[in-house]
Amino acid sequence: MFNPQRLIVIIFFLIGITASGSNKTISDHTLKPHFIPRDVYYSWQWHLPGIKAPAAWDITRGDPGVIIAVLDSGVDSAHPNLSGGKVMNGYNFVDDTSNTLTDSYGHGTMIAGIAAAPTGTGGVVGVCPDCSIMSVVIADARGICKDSALARGIRYAADRGAGVINISYGSALDNPELRDAVNYAWDRDVVIVASAGNEPGSSLSFPAAYANVIAVSATDRDDNPASFTAHGTWIDVSAPGVDIVTTGLHGKYAAGSGTSFSAAIIAGLAGLVRSANPNLTNDQVADVIRNYSSDPGAAGHGIDYRTARLDLQKALMETIAVTAVNSTVKEDPRTRFNKRALELTRLVNKAR
Repeated sequence: MFNPQRLIVIIFFLIGITASGSNKTISDHTLKPHFIPRDVYYSWQWHLPGIKAPAAWDITRGDPGVIIAVLDSGVDSAHPNLSGGKVMNGYNFVDDTSNTLTDSYGHGTMIAGIAAAPTGTGGVVGVCPDCSIMSVVIADARGICKDSALARGIRYAADRGAGVINISYGSALDNPELRDAVNYAWDRDVVIVASAGNEPGSSLSFPAAYANVIAVSATDRDDNPASFTAHGTWIDVSAPGVDIVTTGLHGKYAAGSGTSFSAAIIAGLAGLVRSANPNLTNDQVADVIRNYSSDPGAAGHGIDYRTARLDLQKALMETIAVTAVNSTVKEDPRTRFNKRALELTRLVNKAR
């Protein structure tokens, strides 16, 4: 379990005050602006500034070695915003083929763009723009997904190096085969994110309701629960899910609403956390997202909705604090901090 006092240590040293209250002089640093993509449709992606994505991108924009598996209807890898090797070909459990880089339904292409569309392509930007995408097809051209296909897809992604799995599908029925697949992936250090569902009410949706899955509900532009979102104490976190602009079919762009898109945002956040500190286990990553990416509950709504505004920067600052304080973790060459992140780490180490 992470200690919030680690963040307090960082804040104290950034403002030149020690924990005992005495003044401490630090160097006068030049501050750089938060990274703002120049992609054409970024200005339409209202959710990214709202969740402090630009500030988070100053810490990390992801790592190609971190794979976000999109278990969906496929991903259109010919889309200009997703081409050039961005999408890894997985397996098609609907047609029993290796064709996963096309998408007749469009849902998977939208999810991929929200989670990890790269910057600099002139279109939209994903939450984890430098992470890789693995396409695993578990839904047909009508968007219909069977438990058996999803279970096989989960195991496939876990066995092929996925660090994060996004599942924007759900059912009211608890299937042991699906539950076993989730636990199989969890035991292999995979972070599993799933949408809570678009039926207002507190009924459980699977796989989101499983203990080893991060269940995501949706909020609107004002951080209120979306009119369609599921809710309940079983929800782990919420994220924007209304009017989300992303990649669409045939090289175009689309906007949509739903907890599907909220889950994709959290999958992107999981990719950022795993990129900032690849030493964290899936349990630690999930803890950061559940407990440090926003405040539990919002005034007037209660913890039943978990509607506090998502804060990517806050989550990554906690990730950095864990890196700096945990002296038992060995240096991993895959960890790629920018200068600001390294500076924060040095400050915390100096305080120890």
